[in-house]
Amino acid sequence: MAPNDGATKYLAPPVGDDCFTYHPDTGLLVEGVPRCHKAQLLEYLAIVDPGPALTAKGKPRKRQPPRPQDQSVEFYRAQMAHYAVTNDTGAAPTLQVAKRLLGESSLEVPKSVQDSEAKLKALYTYLNNGLRRNRGLPVEPNAEPGPKKRQREDEPVLGDSNAMPSVKRQKNEPEPANGGSRVDLKTMSGSYLLSAVVTVAEKDGGDDPLVFDKGFLLKLALSPQRSHLWGYCNFGAFYGYLRSTSDLDSPDGVIRFHWCGVDTQNEDGTFGPGNTCTIEFLPDGTLKGTLNASAECQSGSAISFSAPIAFTGRRLKSKKREDVDELKNRYRRLYANQFQDGEDYTVSFDRWLRESEFASDTEEDDDFNFSDY
Repeated sequence: MAPNDGATKYLAPPVGDDCFTYHPDTGLLVEGVPRCHKAQLLEYLAIVDPGPALTAKGKPRKRQPPRPQDQSVEFYRAQMAHYAVTNDTGAAPTLQVAKRLLGESSLEVPKSVQDSEAKLKALYTYLNNGLRRNRGLPVEPNAEPGPKKRQREDEPVLGDSNAMPSVKRQKNEPEPANGGSRVDLKTMSGSYLLSAVVTVAEKDGGDDPLVFDKGFLLKLALSPQRSHLWGYCNFGAFYGYLRSTSDLDSPDGVIRFHWCGVDTQNEDGTFGPGNTCTIEFLPDGTLKGTLNASAECQSGSAISFSAPIAFTGRRLKSKKREDVDELKNRYRRLYANQFQDGEDYTVSFDRWLRESEFASDTEEDDDFNFSDY
């Protein structure tokens, strides 16, 4: 990016997933608390050589004790710094005290946190570049990286004194929780008929709420690089587009999403980091999940539909393949719309989507027909 961008360097707001929030100015926040930088973490993990053991006269002993190898205590202290956890006594905590403060019972490397930060950082760069393209500003290269070699969750890392050989890891690998087999990525794509109950406050402020309980739809498509799931959902009171924010090869089949949508009652968009969705894919072709929404729409008014929404779904038999590029562009356009200066969001949202020019990673951008949904 150009060094003189100034205030226009970061256009997108913070992105979030579960308890994590990321923005380049603040870094990764865990429940609003910043974690320490990697360089600082490495300092905490460094083994401190206590020097040779001395006799009563101050001379080195002939038989020296073994050098320290177990970094358990150091690792937990680093974890405490990582999560900004403090010890009330102010003294250096023992291993057991550190475990208690961190709520852990065994030495556990927080690779999931590092993965979450990397994915949120990639998501932020991806969305920020889309907004910068709209304004004719230079973008950061490699906005959406391709598939990378994944590190095993239990692969040895700094501070892990309990690293296991690969054969042992395979024997000790936990079985999936969803019926004994992982869900094939190919089976996730497709259309699903959803069952849920959505309660909506009347637009005119009436006392009797509206209840939507049928006709809900979810469509998902796997990206060509097999790195993300993109989707469309319609819950009657609102519709929206989804992007996965967690690993697709989760052993338990649970995938997290961020979604952007439109509240059909007040015709406002909802985009914030609170717009999250978790879906568990089951081997029999069914799914179950929960969808959360930010408390406010773009205009500042409260969303009209109740959230969170618990839902279940079954796969529909269809030979039609969803257009992943269209789903991706719809998501990006919905997200970008909240940053259109001086534009009233409530005017013909459908028309805005058709007329809006947004950079795409596809060669063609055919007209999108909302009647298909």
